[in-house]
Amino acid sequence: MASICIGVPSYRRADLLSDLLDRLLPLLAARPHIRLCVVNDGSHDARYDAVVSARAGQFDYRILPVNVGCGAARRAGFEGAQEDYLVCIDDDCLPTREWLDWLEAMIATWPGVDLFAGDVRPHFPEGATRWQKALSTVDEAHSALDMSFGLLTAVAANVAMKRTTYEAAGGFDAALRGAEDCDITQKVIAAGGTYLIVHHWVIFHVAKLKAREMRKRFRQYGFATSSYVVTHKAWKIVSRPDFGQVMPALRRARECLKNELARKRRLGLPPIEQWQRAGVTTMLQLEYEFGWYKGLRAHGLSTSSPLPAAPKLTERYCDFTEEDCAALVLRSGA
Repeated sequence: MASICIGVPSYRRADLLSDLLDRLLPLLAARPHIRLCVVNDGSHDARYDAVVSARAGQFDYRILPVNVGCGAARRAGFEGAQEDYLVCIDDDCLPTREWLDWLEAMIATWPGVDLFAGDVRPHFPEGATRWQKALSTVDEAHSALDMSFGLLTAVAANVAMKRTTYEAAGGFDAALRGAEDCDITQKVIAAGGTYLIVHHWVIFHVAKLKAREMRKRFRQYGFATSSYVVTHKAWKIVSRPDFGQVMPALRRARECLKNELARKRRLGLPPIEQWQRAGVTTMLQLEYEFGWYKGLRAHGLSTSSPLPAAPKLTERYCDFTEEDCAALVLRSGA
């Protein structure tokens, strides 16, 4: 049976970590081959001490002296690991009773897969309002992001990797405070790793119930992504050269609102819910683009135009010549 290490970074969320442990530790009681490692990212205090003391000996707990961000905290959780597989979740996650069953079944069924990209769904408290549920409408889509180049990001709130492949890829980048999941996904693939997107492998995370929290979250996503593109020359992520510019962003927002309203009508939602959910999606898209703009400005750029473009085939394949490019004819439907 494959051994597993589950890594959980935590920062200023002792209460949420406690809820996670209440659900996860009973699942581990009968699984001695699975180890849990929690990394406190520079925020250990009396509340964390109480959480850990009440469950002494049931998991590893590592304290970082200062806040270093997601990349370094996740990396610290896997330092020295000898298990066959490494699994990432967050301290605001809530695993179901079937979560580990799915994981072990996947590992047994597909031993050749190096990375499993699971799904993350929002969890709402009892009595959540329609508006509060609408705020997480974007989280109801599949979490793993794929595009024409293949898998772009396996969300770090629910991903499993072979330890040997993770190590061959260089592990999490300790310098990244965001976009660390995109980075490790691309590095695993670049290292020759195989992946499988598994929508049925689901973990829940506590939904944010205030608009300002969701706006901040997506602004941070945009900032982290644009910063990562600049520093790591991540050309696959630059799908639009005009990201972070006002007029293109407004045009995309208008088109997004139109498309989302049409989609929600097809689902048969009440009109007020159609507008709530479509409006939230549009608002968060704008926040993402604003974050992207701020990230570019932080690196001295005013537009996305200087960002890396997709390399030519001759640059991506060592045996592909200019003559091969000239002779290549792609026919639609072929």
